[in-house]
Amino acid sequence: LDSNNEKEPYELLPSMRQLLMSRDRWRRSQQGVRGPESYGCEGDFAFLLWWCIGMKSARSHGHRVLSGLLHKMQVGPHTSRAKIECVKSTGFRVLLARVDDLVARGIGHPKVEVCE
Repeated sequence: LDSNNEKEPYELLPSMRQLLMSRDRWRRSQQGVRGPESYGCEGDFAFLLWWCIGMKSARSHGHRVLSGLLHKMQVGPHTSRAKIECVKSTGFRVLLARVDDLVARGIGHPKVEVCE
């Protein structure tokens, strides 16, 4: 990556605080509304929060942690529409294969490549 122009992929993700604030704003706007739509949105927010935690863990602890999280996500439980769609997507399968390949080659943390 060109350090002058591009951001690391991790930096493109919203922060946990941003997600929580968005969820709280959404909840305030939906007061008194219950049903499948609101439950679906709650599930989507839960999935995004889980994904945010996973990415922070990967950044701090490396590819092995991310591989474990992705495999857990793949086997379930599939509790939200967002999670189901994500696991079934080609992008998820490509990501899982890339992370597994890095782990198989012994690259457990992104900074290892820089050090070699």
